[in-house]
Amino acid sequence: MIESYLVDRMFNNEPFLDELATPENKVSSQWQKLAMYYDRLGPEKLGQYHEEVSRQLRENGVTYNIYGDPDGMNRPWMLDPVPMIFSGQDWAIIEKGLIQRAELLNLILSDIYGSRTLIKDGFIPFELVYNHKGFLRQVDKIKLDGEQQLIQYA
Repeated sequence: MIESYLVDRMFNNEPFLDELATPENKVSSQWQKLAMYYDRLGPEKLGQYHEEVSRQLRENGVTYNIYGDPDGMNRPWMLDPVPMIFSGQDWAIIEKGLIQRAELLNLILSDIYGSRTLIKDGFIPFELVYNHKGFLRQVDKIKLDGEQQLIQYA
């Protein structure tokens, strides 16, 4: 299964970047174990698993929205049966960016439900906050213990 996949890594007759494989058409080291598992599993069983996960997502109403897109409400969430695997070196770079973004979002959240300096200084238009249906006036000025106000980040 994996060997045939590696041979046919073309899109519109052009090669494309594929994190699973090296330029020499070998399975990348961080993908070895998963590729062997999928090889043992076979395409039919993998397809069954994919269908089962898709069914569960539909039955549980797992959707996402693209705001500003007329067709963006309640799109079914697609879950790839093949997870993305990163090397430790690549993940270290991604991790730094995720931490930085979470820290920034925590500071913005703290400010919006606190002193509102970002609004007062004109960095965020007040309409963007006060007219947004996600702004919860009921929790205005309520602060959790500690500096961390962002409790979920996805």
